[in-house]
Amino acid sequence: MKESTRGKHNGIQWNLWQQFDDVDLADDLALLSHTKGQDGVSLESLPRTGVDGIFYLCVAYTLSRLKGIDDDDDDDDDDDDDDDDDDDDDDDDDDDDDDDDDDDSYGHFHRESLAFPAMGTIKRGIERFQRFLLGAFYRYGYFLGCHPYWFLAVPAIVCGALSLGLLALDPETDSEALYAPMNSRALKDREVVEKYFRDQSGYNFSPYSQSRLVLEAYVIFRSRERMAIFDDDALQEMTALYDEIRSVTLSDGGESYAYTDLCAKTNSTACFVDGAFLLTSSFKSALTVNNVTYPTWMPSDQSINMRRIVGDVTVSNGILQSATAIILSFPMRRDTSEMERLSLKWEFEYLKLMETANLSKVEIAYGTSQSLNEELSKSTAGDTLLFSLTFMIMITYASIASSGGDCVSTRAILANAGVLATALGIFGAFGFISAIGVRFVDIVAVMPFLTLGIGVDDMFLLMSGWSETLSESDLTVPERMGTVFKKAGIGITITSG
Repeated sequence: MKESTRGKHNGIQWNLWQQFDDVDLADDLALLSHTKGQDGVSLESLPRTGVDGIFYLCVAYTLSRLKGIDDDDDDDDDDDDDDDDDDDDDDDDDDDDDDDDDDDSYGHFHRESLAFPAMGTIKRGIERFQRFLLGAFYRYGYFLGCHPYWFLAVPAIVCGALSLGLLALDPETDSEALYAPMNSRALKDREVVEKYFRDQSGYNFSPYSQSRLVLEAYVIFRSRERMAIFDDDALQEMTALYDEIRSVTLSDGGESYAYTDLCAKTNSTACFVDGAFLLTSSFKSALTVNNVTYPTWMPSDQSINMRRIVGDVTVSNGILQSATAIILSFPMRRDTSEMERLSLKWEFEYLKLMETANLSKVEIAYGTSQSLNEELSKSTAGDTLLFSLTFMIMITYASIASSGGDCVSTRAILANAGVLATALGIFGAFGFISAIGVRFVDIVAVMPFLTLGIGVDDMFLLMSGWSETLSESDLTVPERMGTVFKKAGIGITITSG
C-alpha cells in the first residue's frame, strides 16, 4: 500500500513537470541545485520525485508565476505604445508573437495550468474585495464633501453629550480586583470557605480566621534612642496617641460613628487591638521583673507570639530585656457590606489624625489596609499632567509640520482638527463607558496617548492624499474628497483597527 501510494504521488509530480519543459527554467533550477548549467540543459537532469522533486516543482511554479507577471507587464507596455503612436503596429505584432511564445513557455502555466487552480481564485477574490473597499471609501468621501457641516456638527454634539458620563466615573482601586486573575482557583476556593464560615468580625473576631485581607489601621512606634521603647516617657506618648486613635469618629449620612461602633470585637463589646497590652502597666511590671519570655510569652492561659509585635529586641536566656520598636493593629468590621464601607471611611479619618501627630520620644510609621491601593493609584496620578503636555506638544508639532508659506497653502488648522477629533473621541468613549457602569482602572490611562498618536497619523495620511489631488484641477470638492478617502481609507482602517 505504501509503495502504490508513493508511486501515485510520483506520477502526479511527473505530470506536473510536463508543464515546465523549458530550457531557461531548467537553467535556473540547475543553478539552484548547485549544478553548473550548460547550454541546452534538460529537466531530465533534475530530480522529479520524492522530497527533492516536490521542492524543485515548487520553485518551478514560483518562477513560472514571475514569468507570467513579466508577460502581463509587457502586454501593458505594448498597449500603452499602441495608444501613443499608431505606427507601432509592427511592435504589437511582435508582442503577439511573444505572447504566443509565452503560451508555450512556463508563463503559460501561470494562466491556464490546472496544477494550482485555487491561487487564481483567491487572487481574483482579493482583487474584488479591494475594489469594493476602494469604492466604498470613495463614496463615503464624496458624501462627506457634499455635507461638510453635518460631519462637523453631529460628531461634536454626540461626543459632547457622551462626555457628560464622566460625571459618573468610578475608579477601581482594589488591587485584588485589578491584579487577581478572574475565575482563578483561589477565588473559587475562597467562595466555598465563605459559604460555610461567614465573617464574624462584628462579635467573634480572630486574625487567623480571615478569608480576605483584614481591614485595619496600624502604627509602628520606634524609640528615638535604641532599646528605649518601654521607657516611661515613650510609653506615655504612645498611650496618649493610642487613646486619640480610639476616639476617632466618622460622620456619614448625618450620623456619627465612633471607633467602638466599627472595630472588630472578640466578644459583643470589647474591641480587639493587637499589641495593646504592651502599653499596660501590668506588662511593664512583668518586663521589669524579667517575667516576659521571648519569643513566646504565656500570661495566664494565653500564648502570645512576641515576634509579631516587638522588634529589634535584647534577649537574655529567653527573657525579653528591652526593644526598639512595637506595632499596634486596629482591625475593623466587615461582616456586612455597610460595615465594610464605613470601616474604609474610618481609615481615612485615622490617616488624617496620624498626619498631625507629633511625638518627641518615639517615631511613628502608619498605614491602613488601603495603603497599597493608594500607592498604586499615585503612580498613575501624574498622568494628568503628561496627558495635557502630550496634547500641547502634538498640536505644536502638527501646526509646524503642516504650515505652508502663506495663509492659503497652510494646513495647520486641518492638522489641529485631527488632534481635536482625537480628544472628542477620547472624552466621548470614556463618558459612555462610565455612564453604563464600567469602572475605570488606571491601566486604561495609557489609551489617550495611543489614540492621539494614531489620530494624528491618520490626519497626516489624509493631508498627503489631498496634496496628491492638487494637480487635478478639474475635480470638484466632493470628488476630491472621494479620491482622498479612496487613497487613504484602507491605511487609516488598518492603523485604527
